[in-house]
Amino acid sequence: MDPNLKTITRIFTVLCVCVAGGLVSGCLYTFHATPAQHEPQPNLVEYRHDVEFAAERFSLSREQGQELEAFVARVGVGYGDRVYLATATPQGAKGESAVRLAQRRAESVSSFLGLNDVKIDALIDDYGDGSPLGDSVTVLVHRYLVALPACPDWTDRPGKKFMNQPANNWSCATAVNFGMMVADPGDLVRGREAGPGDGQMLADSVYRYRKGETKPLADDVSTAETFPGGSSSSTGSGSSSSSSSGSGN
Repeated sequence: MDPNLKTITRIFTVLCVCVAGGLVSGCLYTFHATPAQHEPQPNLVEYRHDVEFAAERFSLSREQGQELEAFVARVGVGYGDRVYLATATPQGAKGESAVRLAQRRAESVSSFLGLNDVKIDALIDDYGDGSPLGDSVTVLVHRYLVALPACPDWTDRPGKKFMNQPANNWSCATAVNFGMMVADPGDLVRGREAGPGDGQMLADSVYRYRKGETKPLADDVSTAETFPGGSSSSTGSGSSSSSSSGSGN
């Protein structure tokens, strides 16, 4: 074979491979097996106020009470907030006397906050780097705020989901609405513990169910209007009303 023709053939082959590779890469599409997740995110915010006591004193002065009231009003302590008290080791006191003095100071602050309808959730002896210093008690208010997801989300190409996945904007409205109406954002972090149940009432319910003595569901006008023909008692009362009206005439 002619050397020149052989060289031309090699060059042509390389060019064909490059063109084919370019065409194939142009047709590629990045698949995302998992769609974007849209969820409201709870963020913890902390407010704090230090109540300074005089040496060996545990009662609140008038000025301290006013400052504490102003703090509560400014923060707006309300539903869903967790309030803690952090104590420090009093200066100049040691042993049991120091522990007792710190407790009495915490009791004074707790009692004063109780008069302002603020309930203390827990007493903290060691708050790490945030622990109060000297003769002080720190009031900590923890509050969760909701960060709404970035919605609407049209970052993908609607109608072109080759992996049979929903669009990125899927559930966006639900996530935003849920984040705006949640009463206590702290519930997004951890659910509440179940309260005590009435064992006698629960046992009686099972007993009546087994004996076939369950109570009938409440029947009212709205149910009869929504499900016509589904309630015989409402229909009967309506007939009775018509007959009495007729007899009156």
